[in-house]
Amino acid sequence: MKKIFMILVLLVSFIGSVSANQFVLTEKIEGEYVQINRINTKFNMYFYGVVDMTTNEYIYCIQPGISLSDQSYENVLDHYEKVGLTKDQFETISKIAYFGYGYTGRMELKWYLATQMLIWEELIESPHQIYFTNSIGGARIEKYEIEKTMILRDINKAIIIPEFEADKFVVSIGETLKISDSNLVLQDFLIETELDFEANQFDLSFFAKTAGIYRVNFSRIWEGNRKPIAYYHETGQNLLRTGTLASLEKEIVIEVLAGKVKIQKIDADTLEPLSDTIFLLKDENGKVIFEGETDNMGTVIVENLFFGTYYLYEVLSKEGYYNDNYYREIVINEDNLYEEITVKNRKITMIPDTLKND
Repeated sequence: MKKIFMILVLLVSFIGSVSANQFVLTEKIEGEYVQINRINTKFNMYFYGVVDMTTNEYIYCIQPGISLSDQSYENVLDHYEKVGLTKDQFETISKIAYFGYGYTGRMELKWYLATQMLIWEELIESPHQIYFTNSIGGARIEKYEIEKTMILRDINKAIIIPEFEADKFVVSIGETLKISDSNLVLQDFLIETELDFEANQFDLSFFAKTAGIYRVNFSRIWEGNRKPIAYYHETGQNLLRTGTLASLEKEIVIEVLAGKVKIQKIDADTLEPLSDTIFLLKDENGKVIFEGETDNMGTVIVENLFFGTYYLYEVLSKEGYYNDNYYREIVINEDNLYEEITVKNRKITMIPDTLKND
């Protein structure tokens, strides 16, 4: 979990510490002033910190202009409606808090000030306004705009998932599938699949070695293991504790197609299956890619064949049967993934002596 050494919260002009059951105020931050403009009303305020005494960390306020209560608060976890927020509002300010003060390299106070102002800007309703001033009741000024821009940039990046030309791909066995992420965020994601693959910042290459349907899961897991928490009080200031963001997930499917050949060996007359017959399968270059013997059911199966042309030969028949001397051509492609071939053999018969020529 990222360390948050100090987060300061703006409240109506209290000076010093106010005792509370769980939360206490820190000293005001010198030189930092805010004004809220509501219809016919203006509030001019200092910044103060609020510390959660149970965890010794600082938290954000989500109601500018409302005082901190000195009574117990209710921890409502992520039940955003309890503190008057919509789901979108709660998720947005949780992201602001996560990428703001305390995020990697953002430990200076200016990051808190930018973070807190972004939270208020998100929550204040139009036509109301909230902004920095150069003094209590002074002129409006722009402050921490670079920091605010960087936080928003990271939030926008945090919702981006890998994007490919499709979510399902079909390839043939032995083929290398190369796909590109148009969003260029692959380096931020964990990739899990049963396929062999290589990845860089932009591209993925998958190596299809076995037929099947494969799922490829992409996930981005944020640092930390706790949820953002909202703290509710009926009359006091509602608060937000920084937490981990929900993980980002994406899945694609890759179907690897391969050929399959079933060879059935039978007696030409009785149609009974014949075992112990040996077959060879050669590719179009004459290379033997399979040699197998029929089982008791007279079958032998060849799987995971690449697309291409093959030739089947019977090299040894079952004892007592004539050998089949013909080869058979088999073409495997996307439109013809399965071939079933039946080979018939005739039994060798002896010629009776009485029928022999003298």
